[in-house]
Amino acid sequence: MKSIKYIIALWLCGVSIFVYVCAMLFILNVNAASDVFKNHSFMALSRGEQEASIQVLVERVSATLGLNKTPEISFYEYNWAAIASNTALPETIKNSGGHISINMTAITSTQEMQDRGYNSIEELVVQCVAHECRHSYQAQHAYDDTDYGRACLASFQGYISYTENVDGYRANFIEEDAESWGTSYMQQYFAGAVVQSAVTSELPVDNQETNNISKQNVEQQEYSLSEQAYMKKEQLLERENERIYLKVTFENAQFQMAQAEHTQTMQREQQIQQIVANAAAQIKQISWPSLNIELAPVHTVAISEKILWMAAIVLLIGPVTVVILAYIIIQRIHLLQQERHKYQMIKQHHIMLHMPATPVMCCQTYYQLSHIK
Repeated sequence: MKSIKYIIALWLCGVSIFVYVCAMLFILNVNAASDVFKNHSFMALSRGEQEASIQVLVERVSATLGLNKTPEISFYEYNWAAIASNTALPETIKNSGGHISINMTAITSTQEMQDRGYNSIEELVVQCVAHECRHSYQAQHAYDDTDYGRACLASFQGYISYTENVDGYRANFIEEDAESWGTSYMQQYFAGAVVQSAVTSELPVDNQETNNISKQNVEQQEYSLSEQAYMKKEQLLERENERIYLKVTFENAQFQMAQAEHTQTMQREQQIQQIVANAAAQIKQISWPSLNIELAPVHTVAISEKILWMAAIVLLIGPVTVVILAYIIIQRIHLLQQERHKYQMIKQHHIMLHMPATPVMCCQTYYQLSHIK
């Protein structure tokens, strides 16, 4: 049992020594990598060593800022042949969603260094890395219930890009804050001073003037945001009033159209009634000479008994007269048919006796026979 305890104790000691040595080597590696900027030997390194040094620098700045997560880093080259000589340099470095993209062609450019007013490439690299890491710090604290957090959130939401407006881009609160803190970090880094942590302070505490400027920027940003909110509210009210005005105008137009249609319908009905009334008046004015009909109210018409009797007699005699006349006509037709039959018989008799069957001869024979009867 004792031997097993000794073995475990020796194993734990060995593990502790190994961890300690690894930690020391890591610290020495970090210091050595960081010193390439202070020693101004960054440009003498190979591209892979430069990228490793920048990675270590990002981790160091992230630790200083107290970031919950170290930003991811990617490196790329820019094709200088793709742009004209008078074209502005592309973005040196940018932070999008916690991912830092570094243009190694631009960040190691002497022209970029001179345009930004730095004395060395190392100062440019340190300032740019600190600037972008500060953006990650702003994003981490954007939802804090503090003036700084609210200012960062408002600036992120109303961000003005460089391509939209250069002055507006530089006036962004998060850009002013990141530029100021990055420059302060770079100056303290190369001066050998201990860079203050930004977890509990918005800017390095040893720079009171920068702090005051930052507070003023926050106040200005809040005032600008409140003014923008007021303007947006006014615009919304104007749009709502315009919408209501258009709605009322449309409803009035519909009402006027309906009223006009109703008026036209009423006028047409009145015209029709007037036409009917005129026609009735004209009919009343027409004279009937053959009938001598006199339009009078029904209650003033007096019908005598004689007229009624005459009408009854006419109604009775009329059918009887028609029947009598029809009978006479039928009898007359019957007699004519008999006379014609006799004439035909006489004609046939003449033909059979080879006598002339002319109408005159037939009539004489018919006459004689009639008298014989």
